[in-house]
Amino acid sequence: MPVSCGRGDTSLNTVEIYGSVGFGPFALGLSYGEEVFGGDADLLYTNLSAEFPLTETVSLGAYVGFSSFSGDDTAKDYFDYGVTLAKDLGDGFTFSMGVIGNDRPSATGVSTEQLVLGLTKEFDF
Repeated sequence: MPVSCGRGDTSLNTVEIYGSVGFGPFALGLSYGEEVFGGDADLLYTNLSAEFPLTETVSLGAYVGFSSFSGDDTAKDYFDYGVTLAKDLGDGFTFSMGVIGNDRPSATGVSTEQLVLGLTKEFDF
Protein backbone atom coordinates (compact mmCIF):
# COMPACT_ATOMS: atom_id res chain seq x y z
CA MET A 1 0.00 0.00 0.00
CA PRO A 2 1.59 3.34 -1.00
CA VAL A 3 2.04 5.76 1.86
CA SER A 4 2.66 9.41 0.95
CA CYS A 5 4.76 11.21 3.53
CA GLY A 6 4.95 14.67 1.98
CA ARG A 7 2.77 17.16 0.14
CA GLY A 8 3.58 16.52 -3.48
CA ASP A 9 7.06 15.19 -2.67
CA THR A 10 6.93 11.73 -4.23
CA SER A 11 10.52 10.94 -3.14
CA LEU A 12 9.07 10.26 0.32
CA ASN A 13 6.49 7.74 -0.93
CA THR A 14 6.89 4.23 0.47
CA VAL A 15 5.40 0.93 -0.68
CA GLU A 16 4.76 -1.33 2.30
CA ILE A 17 3.45 -4.87 2.71
CA TYR A 18 2.11 -5.83 6.12
CA GLY A 19 0.11 -8.43 7.93
CA SER A 20 -0.65 -9.75 11.38
CA VAL A 21 -2.04 -12.79 13.15
CA GLY A 22 -3.71 -12.86 16.53
CA PHE A 23 -4.52 -15.37 19.21
CA GLY A 24 -6.58 -14.32 22.22
CA PRO A 25 -5.35 -10.95 23.45
CA PHE A 26 -2.05 -11.18 21.51
CA ALA A 27 -1.13 -10.20 17.96
CA LEU A 28 2.10 -10.57 16.01
CA GLY A 29 2.66 -8.22 13.07
CA LEU A 30 5.23 -7.99 10.31
CA SER A 31 5.74 -5.33 7.66
CA TYR A 32 8.28 -4.77 4.91
CA GLY A 33 9.03 -1.59 2.99
CA GLU A 34 11.55 -0.77 0.28
CA GLU A 35 13.46 2.51 0.09
CA VAL A 36 11.55 3.89 3.07
CA PHE A 37 11.35 7.60 3.93
CA GLY A 38 12.93 8.65 0.64
CA GLY A 39 16.22 6.85 1.32
CA ASP A 40 17.96 3.70 0.18
CA ALA A 41 17.11 1.61 3.25
CA ASP A 42 14.67 -1.28 3.23
CA LEU A 43 12.74 -1.82 6.47
CA LEU A 44 11.53 -4.97 8.20
CA TYR A 45 9.28 -4.14 11.18
CA THR A 46 8.11 -6.79 13.64
CA ASN A 47 5.78 -6.10 16.54
CA LEU A 48 4.04 -7.98 19.32
CA SER A 49 0.97 -6.43 20.93
CA ALA A 50 -1.62 -7.36 23.52
CA GLU A 51 -4.87 -5.87 24.77
CA PHE A 52 -6.49 -6.83 28.05
CA PRO A 53 -9.95 -5.76 29.23
CA LEU A 54 -9.85 -4.45 32.81
CA THR A 55 -13.57 -3.68 33.06
CA GLU A 56 -16.43 -3.60 30.55
CA THR A 57 -15.31 -0.14 29.36
CA VAL A 58 -11.59 0.06 30.22
CA SER A 59 -8.73 -1.81 28.53
CA LEU A 60 -4.96 -1.92 28.83
CA GLY A 61 -2.85 -2.31 25.71
CA ALA A 62 0.88 -2.77 25.23
CA TYR A 63 3.25 -3.37 22.34
CA VAL A 64 6.91 -3.75 21.52
CA GLY A 65 8.31 -3.46 18.02
CA PHE A 66 11.66 -3.76 16.26
CA SER A 67 12.71 -1.89 13.11
CA SER A 68 15.54 -3.50 11.16
CA PHE A 69 17.06 -1.61 8.22
CA SER A 70 19.15 -2.97 5.34
CA GLY A 71 20.79 -1.38 2.31
CA ASP A 72 21.80 1.87 4.06
CA ASP A 73 24.62 2.02 6.62
CA THR A 74 23.30 5.27 8.13
CA ALA A 75 19.90 3.79 9.11
CA LYS A 76 20.05 2.38 12.66
CA ASP A 77 17.89 -0.46 13.97
CA TYR A 78 15.74 0.34 16.99
CA PHE A 79 13.07 -0.92 19.38
CA ASP A 80 9.85 0.96 20.09
CA TYR A 81 7.26 0.32 22.78
CA GLY A 82 4.08 1.64 24.27
CA VAL A 83 1.47 1.15 26.98
CA THR A 84 -2.05 2.58 26.61
CA LEU A 85 -5.10 2.78 28.84
CA ALA A 86 -8.37 3.23 26.93
CA LYS A 87 -11.88 4.08 28.14
CA ASP A 88 -15.00 3.47 26.03
CA LEU A 89 -17.13 6.59 26.51
CA GLY A 90 -20.14 5.23 24.62
CA ASP A 91 -21.72 6.41 21.35
CA GLY A 92 -18.57 5.30 19.48
CA PHE A 93 -16.18 7.56 21.43
CA THR A 94 -13.01 6.29 23.11
CA PHE A 95 -10.53 8.26 25.23
CA SER A 96 -6.99 6.91 25.51
CA MET A 97 -3.84 7.84 27.35
CA GLY A 98 -0.50 6.18 26.78
CA VAL A 99 3.25 6.36 26.96
CA ILE A 100 5.27 5.54 23.85
CA GLY A 101 9.01 5.54 23.28
CA ASN A 102 11.99 3.96 21.59
CA ASP A 103 15.63 3.21 22.30
CA ARG A 104 17.03 5.63 19.70
CA PRO A 105 19.04 8.51 21.12
CA SER A 106 17.27 11.84 20.75
CA ALA A 107 18.98 14.54 18.67
CA THR A 108 18.27 17.03 21.47
CA GLY A 109 19.23 14.76 24.35
CA VAL A 110 15.63 14.84 25.58
CA SER A 111 13.85 11.58 26.41
CA THR A 112 12.27 9.81 23.44
CA GLU A 113 9.32 8.79 25.64
CA GLN A 114 6.12 10.75 25.09
CA LEU A 115 2.69 10.98 26.66
CA VAL A 116 -0.03 10.58 24.03
CA LEU A 117 -3.67 11.49 24.59
CA GLY A 118 -6.37 10.47 22.15
CA LEU A 119 -10.06 10.88 21.50
CA THR A 120 -11.46 8.75 18.71
CA LYS A 121 -14.90 8.35 17.15
CA GLU A 122 -15.98 5.13 15.45
CA PHE A 123 -18.39 5.36 12.50
CA ASP A 124 -20.47 2.59 10.97
CA PHE A 125 -20.67 2.46 7.16
